[in-house]
Amino acid sequence: MESFDRSTKLGIGQFLLRGMDASTLKKIIDVDESDFPVEYGQHDVPVDKLAAFAAFIDDETVLEPSLDYEVALLAD
Repeated sequence: MESFDRSTKLGIGQFLLRGMDASTLKKIIDVDESDFPVEYGQHDVPVDKLAAFAAFIDDETVLEPSLDYEVALLAD
């Protein structure tokens, strides 16, 4: 997962999501594959989902709601 400054869109940090698989990611970001398979690539992380992602980060990182976050879905 990556964080970005909202005003400049510059990357701020990267977070390894240990133990998260594609199925869990799809549930957290509420992917509906009933019509089409999910598109592989970057997906926005809604602020209300940050706590779910924080559970997969090993350290005591605090995810700031003032930043934008994206998560990559690369393989299933």
